[in-house]
Amino acid sequence: MKNLNQTQETNLQAPSEAMILPDLNMSVYNELHDQTQSEVNVLAMINEQFKQIFEMNKRRSFLLKEVSGYLVK
Repeated sequence: MKNLNQTQETNLQAPSEAMILPDLNMSVYNELHDQTQSEVNVLAMINEQFKQIFEMNKRRSFLLKEVSGYLVK
C-alpha cells in the first residue's frame, strides 16, 4: 500500500512529453467553416422572410383596395 508521500509525489510529477505534445491525428474543429455555413443559412432565412413579407404586403394592399371600394359605394 502506498503511503501519502508516494501518492503526492506521483501527483506532483512534471507532465510528460506525451501530455504536452498534441496528437497529430486528432480531429480539428473548423470554426470558420461553421460560421460561414450559419451565415449562409441566416441569409437564406432572411431572404425567405422578406419574400413572405412581400407576399403579405401584396395581399394586404389588394384587400385594402377591395374594402375601400365597398366603403366608397
